[in-house]
Amino acid sequence: GRSAGERRAPGDRPGIAPARGPGRSEEAGAPRPAGAAMEPVFDIDSPAFSSDDFRMYEFKVKRCPRIKAHDWTECPFAHPGEKARRRDPRKYMYSGTACPDFRKGSCKRGDACEFAHGVFECWLHPSRYRTQTCTDGEQCKRRVCFFAHHQGEIRVPTEARALEPKEPNLLPGLAGLGSLGDPQLQATVAQILSLQAQQQFVQVAAAGGFGPAGFGAPMGAMGPGGVAFLQQQQQQQ
Repeated sequence: GRSAGERRAPGDRPGIAPARGPGRSEEAGAPRPAGAAMEPVFDIDSPAFSSDDFRMYEFKVKRCPRIKAHDWTECPFAHPGEKARRRDPRKYMYSGTACPDFRKGSCKRGDACEFAHGVFECWLHPSRYRTQTCTDGEQCKRRVCFFAHHQGEIRVPTEARALEPKEPNLLPGLAGLGSLGDPQLQATVAQILSLQAQQQFVQVAAAGGFGPAGFGAPMGAMGPGGVAFLQQQQQQQ
């Protein structure tokens, strides 16, 4: 990492260390094959990799784009088989509480576990990251510290925000159009909403989402015949 006061050379990209000279690989003295493409070398100390959002949601979560072997402890990204690899807390709904089974050696629940696996998942979780002060304060020398070094870094504990859905729900917007005064537009919107509602009903029913008692019942009481009937009705619309 850079020492205090050391300046970045002109033309350096933030978060990426300067490329090494031609004919040399990352390892000192090792020759680089002729025509080999230069890979970026990420600087783990860069502010681009030190923000709260990156640390909580990207650090050791996003897969490293580099191909050549390199020191994983110097890289902010995740690598296959790396112990520091984390699940994305926005995708996997786990808490910042350490998993007791994982601490004993292994957890049979794997990625489906509701608890944190390892120190990185535990302390980089939004409910814990930088919610406490570091015992070393501003004298801390850790390259990746889970704690706040002054009052300005202390965070309020939060839960992980969910990822944005890939397909936005169009029903509320269509319902709003139906409130307009044009009768023809109202009829068109009503037909679209009806078709979408039937399609969602068929999908849930086919998956066994409806039972004798209605919504939330454990068994699919409609059966294949009932699903086929609804699909036929939908096609006739």
